[in-house]
Amino acid sequence: MLNKAARAIKKIKKCEVLKLKWNISDFENLDNVTPLFRDAEFEHHFMILLGNTLGNFDQDDVLHGIKNSMAKKDVLLIGNGISNGRKGEEWVKDYKDERINQWLIKVPLLLELKKNDVKYEVRFVNSRIEEIYFLQKNISVKHLGKTVNFKEGDIIVVAISYKYTKDKFGQNIQKFFSDVKIYVDKDESYTLAFCRK
Repeated sequence: MLNKAARAIKKIKKCEVLKLKWNISDFENLDNVTPLFRDAEFEHHFMILLGNTLGNFDQDDVLHGIKNSMAKKDVLLIGNGISNGRKGEEWVKDYKDERINQWLIKVPLLLELKKNDVKYEVRFVNSRIEEIYFLQKNISVKHLGKTVNFKEGDIIVVAISYKYTKDKFGQNIQKFFSDVKIYVDKDESYTLAFCRK
């Protein structure tokens, strides 16, 4: 994907990609990863966070980690969907999809539960979609010498996706960055935030 992005940037002919250097990591490790890229050739970073990634984490934790990993002249571009007045039940309808269940069921199965031990549901709570499994019966799971006792009706939250209004998204970003420019598409369903530390 990074190679494709570099080729696409070269085709635009607005700037030049002199060298591409990549590393696979995650948000919890940014403080350790970004110094690996910071050298005489790569003094400043242009970090890109697209695809509603921000909605799948606690936004404050992620933005705090990103900000701490940035140097003074680094730039961050965040792309995220915005709710545009959509109601919770509309989001639930979009997310309650058997294909999503087939992907997420792997979490309870890794816990050594069986498909008939759980029931897949989607709910909208506190401005976020929660994809959950309800336990259908009491069951104990043993792993590495420990036992976890699940009770009928217990809930396992396996995925979340925060849904922000345009204003809430902008306010949260501006809590962390001193220079923020927000751009919204014409149907107000997606926003880009251009941020400097």
